[in-house]
Amino acid sequence: MLKGHAEGSIPHEWGTSMPFQEADVADGSGRRHPKRGLFLLFIVVVAVVANLAVRSRPASEVGLFLGDKVDHYLDPQGTARIDDMMAEGNGFEPANGRLVNRGVQGGPTAALWLRIRTPNLPGLATQDWTLSLQETRIREVRTYFEGEDGRLRELVVRPGLRDPLTGLVPRFASFDFKAADISGKTIWVRVYTRSSKRALLWLEPREAFVSGELRQTLMFGILSGVLVALFCYLLALGAILKERSLTLLAIFVAFFCAYVVSDRAFVESLMVPGALKLSRFTSIIATLGCYAGWTAFLLRYLHTRLHFKVLHIIGLALVSLAGALAVVAAFEVAYDTYSLRRVLPWFGIGVLTTGAVIAAASYRYEPARTLAFAACWSPGLFAVLSRLMLDANPSGQASVAAVYSIYVAAVFSVLCFAIVLSLDLQDREYQLRLSAERQKARFRSFAHSASDGFWETDRQGHLVSLTGPLSELIIAEGRGLADTLSELNAPPRTIEKLAQALAEQQPFRALELNLRPPGGAPEFFIEISGEPFWGEDGFGGFRGILTDISDRKRRQEGEARQQRMAAIGQLASGIAHEINSLLHPIINLSRRVRDSLSNDDAGRRYLEIVLASGDRAKDILANLLASVHPARTDHSTVPFLTAIREICEEIEPLVGSQVNFATRIDGESGPQISKSDAYQVLSNLVSNAIFAMPGQGQLLIEGYQEPTGAFCVRVTDSGQGMSIDVAERALEPFFTTKPVGSGTGLGLA
Repeated sequence: MLKGHAEGSIPHEWGTSMPFQEADVADGSGRRHPKRGLFLLFIVVVAVVANLAVRSRPASEVGLFLGDKVDHYLDPQGTARIDDMMAEGNGFEPANGRLVNRGVQGGPTAALWLRIRTPNLPGLATQDWTLSLQETRIREVRTYFEGEDGRLRELVVRPGLRDPLTGLVPRFASFDFKAADISGKTIWVRVYTRSSKRALLWLEPREAFVSGELRQTLMFGILSGVLVALFCYLLALGAILKERSLTLLAIFVAFFCAYVVSDRAFVESLMVPGALKLSRFTSIIATLGCYAGWTAFLLRYLHTRLHFKVLHIIGLALVSLAGALAVVAAFEVAYDTYSLRRVLPWFGIGVLTTGAVIAAASYRYEPARTLAFAACWSPGLFAVLSRLMLDANPSGQASVAAVYSIYVAAVFSVLCFAIVLSLDLQDREYQLRLSAERQKARFRSFAHSASDGFWETDRQGHLVSLTGPLSELIIAEGRGLADTLSELNAPPRTIEKLAQALAEQQPFRALELNLRPPGGAPEFFIEISGEPFWGEDGFGGFRGILTDISDRKRRQEGEARQQRMAAIGQLASGIAHEINSLLHPIINLSRRVRDSLSNDDAGRRYLEIVLASGDRAKDILANLLASVHPARTDHSTVPFLTAIREICEEIEPLVGSQVNFATRIDGESGPQISKSDAYQVLSNLVSNAIFAMPGQGQLLIEGYQEPTGAFCVRVTDSGQGMSIDVAERALEPFFTTKPVGSGTGLGLA
């Protein structure tokens, strides 16, 4: 009974794989966590081990692998007949426990003969058993065995033809037998192929063959799906990040996926039934594409262009040679020749060797990348090298694992490397995010040190954001910036400049405004700057900063006041000296004239008025000169609080009885000060306080040390106090609120 079937049960060395998701690298705390990627990697390893365990069941359950138990003979001319093979001295090489492998030896007409001595098969004599040769691109397989009547029977299978019973195109050559037909008998198999000549021969119950074929199809479907998903992921990631190495790796994955579906005969069986030439063309082109894509990726990933120009040129030459060989392969498939097939194994070994040399040399400059590359790609490269050695060195050690491990090992390597790339990219993203956060904090510190608030408006000029300390004083989100500042009594001319800049979408710098919040809050000064910003849909609004310059303005006013006082002092000093020079003769001569007159003379009284006025003018000039050029008469110093206590004791008798005078001095320490200077200051403050409380009142003098360490004196009275305008001018030179004739007119300064 002859049937064409899909491939038999899965060899022991196969495993499954599954797609990955990206690993987590950072959580909210900023720590990296590659646990998800490692967990998925663990799942893949478990899946591979589990599948190996499933495929390692006892032979009685899944059938027999005969590839290492058959005698073989390579017929170079392909002219040997079955009678020659059954005769004595037929040249068969006995089985030696290793997979029969003759690679690409022999000419285009060479045939591989296999002699199988089947054991006594268990089960019923009528049970169906399937003999399958799981090698691709076989032209013809003939099977010879003796029937129950002792006559030699011949069965022929030519892959690529539809099975008349199922209507399907089998992936591999397979034969169905009754157990009684082959149990304990010898079977001869003649294999004609221009590709690899290997005895991937299985004998198993029909049910095991069907279930194995279904399982194998499913698993290769999953494998192909993983590769397609990985291709899309790498291609999209490379396009988004503009990372050429990811794009090259995606190209390699695409070629490898094409190689898998063609090498396992899915092209001519499921995709395009019967298209043997297309399958062969796809397999060769995909093989060369894998070499070229992997080499180009390696050169890009390890930056060989920067470190090893010679090796980089060699790698590019291999890529170019792979392209040239692909053109040759196209002609060979078209004209049905097989010269290139003998060269491909050695070319692949050369590519892998060059890649190993490049990786070893790159360790000096790219240690982390080289180690990651070696760790991930070692399983796949070892499996590929083992597969290539089967064709390049047929006399070497051969095993089923060397044939089948390439699929899972290569996919496993690509997946592992994809995880490493994901972790590396996410680590780079984490580092960039961390750097951005640091830069953000850095610039925020710079901005906060240079300003007290940030503001932003929409395109209509309404405030949408206001941050910083000034946001407590200016609460106006959702309202116009100029209108908000106008309600704080900002100068109209400055508001007009601000409104004009906002309307014309022009930047403005350092506009100063003095604001008087309603409700009696103290006046403060701000400096505002801003510039327009644009989004994808045009003008977006304004952004800028606010700076509280109240302290700066007060400092500037103090400096200006000091400069005015210095200028006025110089002027007053000169005038005082000149007037003083004129007063001396007026007073002296008036005194002489007065003394020459009798007491009842009216002129004497007039001269006494002149002398009193002159003495008063002299005192005023002396006080003016003392305020401009103070001269200490007492150079002794005492502790601050001690000086305040002694001065209060001296002042108390001078305060009227109707004024309730009290002191509160805490301690006797403090910095050394001049008691006479302190007396002048304190006596003037007390004098002003008494003048502000006509008739009666309360007067308190406090001396204490603040928690900050500063020593202070405070004079408090129950008078009417000063208005805000008067308080702002209290220290101006010659400013006084006393009526004419009261005091000296020099002011509190």
